[in-house]
Amino acid sequence: VSAVVPLGSGLNKVMMTKTKSWQDKVALSSCLQHLLTICKGKAIVQLAQEILPGLVGATDKETKEEVKCGGLALMGVCCFRADKCGGDVFKSLNKALETGSDCVRRAALQALGAAMRSTGVRNEAVDMVGGLVKVAQTADKKPAYRPNSLTALQLLLHLMQQHKMAADKWSDAKLWALLMSQDS
Repeated sequence: VSAVVPLGSGLNKVMMTKTKSWQDKVALSSCLQHLLTICKGKAIVQLAQEILPGLVGATDKETKEEVKCGGLALMGVCCFRADKCGGDVFKSLNKALETGSDCVRRAALQALGAAMRSTGVRNEAVDMVGGLVKVAQTADKKPAYRPNSLTALQLLLHLMQQHKMAADKWSDAKLWALLMSQDS
């Protein structure tokens, strides 16, 4: 781990300042994801916390879908390792769920799923309930969105275990009816 942290820190600096092509950004994002996934320890937590602030801003500004998806995936792993997300990360994920293309929405859902493996993130993730409910409700109107809706429902079920507000929103949105409908 002692050699991985300086390597990760260096890769992060290169990704944030020197990369010009979208392919380089995607490759560096994947490398950082891999480093954060295979290693454990306090130093990795610090690396994840170092990466998150710049990553959130860069991902929000990004226009290329591939880079945005890579940034969201890295965001999820960073939150998992740091055991917290923060409001800016949840705003970024909600924005991706509301305004992103189908693949960006999928990446945001997967990032949230990865982050929610951490207890600290699950405790904070109540901010995501509204966005997840909206994604789940699109399945009724747009059958092509059903895979994303299923993932959103799964994440909502996890949140319902810890947050009464999530259960209330589930009931208000009549999501049980959506799940039990014949064509679901």
